[in-house]
Order: sequence, then C-alpha cells, then structure tokens
Amino acid sequence: MLGPTRRRAVAVWAALLSTFACGIAPVTSRPAPAPTVAYHNPHGRPRAYGGGVCPVSGRHEHTYPPVPAEFFVDVTGAWRDTRRIESFAGPHAWHGRRCTISRYHQHAVMPAADQTDQIAP
Repeated sequence: MLGPTRRRAVAVWAALLSTFACGIAPVTSRPAPAPTVAYHNPHGRPRAYGGGVCPVSGRHEHTYPPVPAEFFVDVTGAWRDTRRIESFAGPHAWHGRRCTISRYHQHAVMPAADQTDQIAP
C-alpha cells in the first residue's frame, strides 16, 4: 500500500501526464507539392528547366509554366505549343550558329520575326 505522500506524487504525475500527453502529436513539416501545368503533345521547355523540347505526346503535366506564353494556346485545359518542332540527329547549323548537341534532339522553331534567341539545349 502506498503512503499519503507517495499517493499524492503518483496523482500529480498522472494528472500532469494526462494533461500534457493527450493531444500532443508529433509535428512533421513537408513542403507543399509544386503546382502542375498540363501540356498537350511536344512543346518547348523553359531554359530555367533545362531548355529544349519535351517530346511527350498526348496530355501530360510539368511543374513549369508555358514559356514564352505568346506561343501557347489552351486546348481543353492543356497548353499546346504553336511553334513548329524540328528534330535533329546530332550537331547542326541553327540560325547562323551551331548547335553542338551530339544526340537526337528537337528544337521549337520561333517565327521568322524573332529568331535572335534560338538555341536551347
């Protein structure tokens, strides 16, 4: 049998445990998922995200916006690149410069009025 002092100590400890233990849950913090943007068929990829062309056909998603925006149109909730996509098997001339990518790759062709910034690996 517990003495009065011991009984009081157990009661205080039990009260503290029930007060602070109930409702305490471990807090974990995860970053929010990046928003996704839907695309339709191959499209140009912003240089900040690797440049070049995404070759995926059909509807798919990425975490980057359509850039440059003026060349994309919304087709049933997905962005479609209106630029022509050209394919290459290796290095080639490209609007007065030389693209040195040595494997199969694609470029989104800018309209003739704006061909100053064509190379995007």
